[in-house]
Amino acid sequence: MLTFLELETRLRECAELHERETGAPPDLNRRILARVAITPASEAARPTVKRDVLLSALVAAAILALAIVITVGVRSHFVQPPAPVKPAPAPTPSAPAVPGSVVLINKIQLSSGQVGWLNAARTTPAGPSVVFKTTDGGRHWQQRLQWDGPGAQQMLFQGDDGVVVGQGGVPLFHTTDGGGHWQRMSLPQIVQGEAAGTIYFRNSREGWLLAYTAETYSDAVCAPGGCPSLGVFQTTDGGLHWTQTAKLKPMEVFPGAHLQGPLRFWDGLNGWLVGDSGSQGLPTVYATHDGGRSWRGASLQSPQLGSDESAIIGEPPHFFSREQGLLVVETTVLCQAGACPSPQPTPRSFLYTTSDGGDHWSAPAELPPMGTFGFNRVFFLDAAHYWMVGGPNVASTVDGGRRWTVHRNVVPTDLFLNQPVFSSLSDGWVIATSAKAAVPTIGLYKTTDGGAHWVAVPTPSFDQVP
Repeated sequence: MLTFLELETRLRECAELHERETGAPPDLNRRILARVAITPASEAARPTVKRDVLLSALVAAAILALAIVITVGVRSHFVQPPAPVKPAPAPTPSAPAVPGSVVLINKIQLSSGQVGWLNAARTTPAGPSVVFKTTDGGRHWQQRLQWDGPGAQQMLFQGDDGVVVGQGGVPLFHTTDGGGHWQRMSLPQIVQGEAAGTIYFRNSREGWLLAYTAETYSDAVCAPGGCPSLGVFQTTDGGLHWTQTAKLKPMEVFPGAHLQGPLRFWDGLNGWLVGDSGSQGLPTVYATHDGGRSWRGASLQSPQLGSDESAIIGEPPHFFSREQGLLVVETTVLCQAGACPSPQPTPRSFLYTTSDGGDHWSAPAELPPMGTFGFNRVFFLDAAHYWMVGGPNVASTVDGGRRWTVHRNVVPTDLFLNQPVFSSLSDGWVIATSAKAAVPTIGLYKTTDGGAHWVAVPTPSFDQVP
């Protein structure tokens, strides 16, 4: 298992090797390594949520992210203005899929009972990633956009106006004609190409970005050469223009926290960020009420856990107004020294609410047991109507989570459901994945009666995507 110091050494070697071979933009090496140095490396080892497995995944993700950052940074050293992007052509015969790759449905959005969007991508660093659209409830799909790289972090459409956000904001596309034509947008010049922050769009026009900038500051915590400042940026035109609303010293504002957690904003003043310190226990939920100029952290009361359980935030904060919001915490197995208990405890979910804009959060309220653990399992249509999925089961509430109706085995029992989305009280979609197949099979199901019954929806073919 790599230690933090070993990971930092490997990242340093990668950065220096790349700089020698390709001539990276000025200061890129120092800025990458300064980011690594922001989080203290001296924390003692401790039992965590399947920590060995998760840390291995994070190490791999960090190395991949470094490669993406360097590549994008080199390409964006010569900054181009936002350019129109032609819609992806209709699929034509092409070479077979990359051997060993799998096509996964990454994001879905249901605009109405008939109009929906789907982002799928191959499980290779180069993708490709494709956005498809249906106007007849999934019977037929049209390819609307394609790019090289991982799947979308966010995909949001309101009528013909839409935005597709890549990981960390790269790439960023905007359309005003239902995907017929696209314009590729740029991140703020000061963070251009780095994809090193957390980004969120409230709608297809309003977005926020927290990202490290080229400016640095020095204090007793920073590595030699200084730490990068953290900028808060806002756009109101889909990413065409960005305004910096705040400049922060991250170690003072978010002490010890990793700033890649979920970001949410309700309006130009009120926003929330989940900042995970990497230590045992639930992350801190930070709130701002002045557009990101200042932040206040709120701790969550841990649910009662068994000796073989730990808790993590399974769903980011979701707000229905400036004051009223909620989030979901999940339990998972607590492994120590690589050893996990057997049999493993059944995963549980807990709902937290706030009525003061996230400055304080309620005690946890346990949700119905749904079986298989996973992220993106809850959808909130409004303050009263939620849906939650787990395994082949769907649960719904019409009173803000006080009472639930559970529909069991609504799809074949060898499938587990993920990412439910609803456009109304009746119409919804959900992603279904085979639980036992060596190569996952991904499908799509829809309901027209609020989740009691589901039928399979044809998914677009990826076989002819270049």
